[in-house]
Amino acid sequence: MISGNQEVFLKKFDCLSKILRKAPWGSRYHHMDERHCRERIMRGIISHFSEQNGTYTVIHKLATSKGLERKCGSFGTHSRCRMIRTILDCLSWKCRREILRLQVQKTGKTPLHLAAITGQPCQIEALMYYEAPPDIPDFTNRTPLHYAVLRNDVFSTRMLLWYGADVSLLERNRFFAHLPCMNSSSGTVYNFLCARKLALEKKFMNWVSLFVRGVWSPYKAFTDLHFTKLSREGDCQRNVIFSSETKKVIHTFLKRVTAYRSAERSVQCKEEFGVQQLIFILPTFYKVSDLCSDPNDPQLYCTPITTDGAEDIVKLIRNVPVLKGPSGKPVNMQPALINPHNGYFYVYQVPRDLPSGEYTLYFDVDINKIKEKAKYMMLAVQGFVCGAPDFCIWNTAKVKGKAKVE
Repeated sequence: MISGNQEVFLKKFDCLSKILRKAPWGSRYHHMDERHCRERIMRGIISHFSEQNGTYTVIHKLATSKGLERKCGSFGTHSRCRMIRTILDCLSWKCRREILRLQVQKTGKTPLHLAAITGQPCQIEALMYYEAPPDIPDFTNRTPLHYAVLRNDVFSTRMLLWYGADVSLLERNRFFAHLPCMNSSSGTVYNFLCARKLALEKKFMNWVSLFVRGVWSPYKAFTDLHFTKLSREGDCQRNVIFSSETKKVIHTFLKRVTAYRSAERSVQCKEEFGVQQLIFILPTFYKVSDLCSDPNDPQLYCTPITTDGAEDIVKLIRNVPVLKGPSGKPVNMQPALINPHNGYFYVYQVPRDLPSGEYTLYFDVDINKIKEKAKYMMLAVQGFVCGAPDFCIWNTAKVKGKAKVE
């Protein structure tokens, strides 16, 4: 398995499966179908060869191996990435989820951490294809994206961002600001991230300005732009930014996003008439072309979510989001718009009397009706200070719309 010889492994694995299903002493396998039998055998193999109290599995070992004897020219042709796919494909979603979230006892690294450190894009792609979580921090509070950036690996960084890694996590502990000092050869990836971050924030600002024109005018952002990856199976991640604590809730995805508010901005908002602080949540997705696009032109798109096999718009946010601050007391946020939901965006009002400080945003997402689409979707979250509508923008949009009709 570790050598990555897939053909030899599959032959031995099939022989073992047939023996166990036909042997008189293998009664527990007689009543299983082929899928459950293969899963049980694979789980036994993984458990037998695990190390460090079961926290270092074969998947971790394969993700660490560089495979210097043969480079991977394209996805799926590398021996070890093929073996990762073979093993994970035999497992159920629940077992696969446990292994991909399993952190090594000594370092807290997941298989995706090890793949990012190794620098093999094919191994990263194999793990992310099976929805490996991109935002779990290790014991040094670093995510796989941190290690891809430290290696000055632009392609692996692109891939992690495309699969939903949160670029705003690089801002914590001033990692991004100190990157040029930490690695003198990190200029390429540093310039790429700077350009991409500005382009994403500009694109998000344009979307928000377009959606709320005639109602509000966004002035500036008071939080970082965060991205939350959805899961096809209704995976629920709790406190994924600060620890590895996880919890399963059916058809629900839960994530905390940290928002920063300063006292100066709070005073300014209270003094200006009609100024509000609003949290916007937009369903988005990346096109495949984003993997090779210019960093100043990210191929990120916003679209309403419809049900599988129908065109009914799904309301993803089930309940009102909740803010939790230093006091730990939850503060409910109310929807800022009363009109029926159109599926493009969700907007919630931050209470005016909320004291300055660091807050965490909790929200639930119902993906019961969009399971097939959920794995491709991300929720973009950012807070804006909004004021009275700028009718110049409104009139310009109307003129452009009228010109298109004519």
